[in-house]
Amino acid sequence: MRYLRVLHRGYQSAGALEPSPHWMVFVREDGEIWGEILTHQHVRFLPQDLQIADPGRFFEIPVELQQHQLQTVAQPEDVILALKEPSGRAVCSFLESQLSECCCLRAALDELFQKMQELLAPDAVEPVCEDILI
Repeated sequence: MRYLRVLHRGYQSAGALEPSPHWMVFVREDGEIWGEILTHQHVRFLPQDLQIADPGRFFEIPVELQQHQLQTVAQPEDVILALKEPSGRAVCSFLESQLSECCCLRAALDELFQKMQELLAPDAVEPVCEDILI
C-alpha cells in the first residue's frame, strides 16, 4: 500500500538558541498515520490514535506533480512530500510550496499542520524517549 511521507525540517531563525522541532509523518492509503517529532532534547512518537478526516485527500496529487522528482535543495522551512510505493521507491517528490492554494492535498496538509502544532504545544503529551539527544 502506498504512503505519503511529509517532512518538516523545522525553522532556523538567527536569534533562536535552538532550532524548532522537526517532524516526519507518514500517511498510508488506508488512513493509518505514524511518525515522530524530533526536538533538541527528545524524540516523541505520534499518538497511535491520531486521525485525519478523509485521508484520501493526501493522495490527490496534482497531475503536474504526479511524476515530479525534487531536484533542488530544499530550504529548512520547506515541507517536503514524497509519495512512496510499499517497497520504498519514490513515485514523486515535491515541496508543499508547489501546491496551489485550492488543491485538496493542501487542505489535508493544513489539517495535519494544525494537529502537529497541537502536539508541539507545551502542555502536550510527554515525550516517549527523553534520553535521546539530537
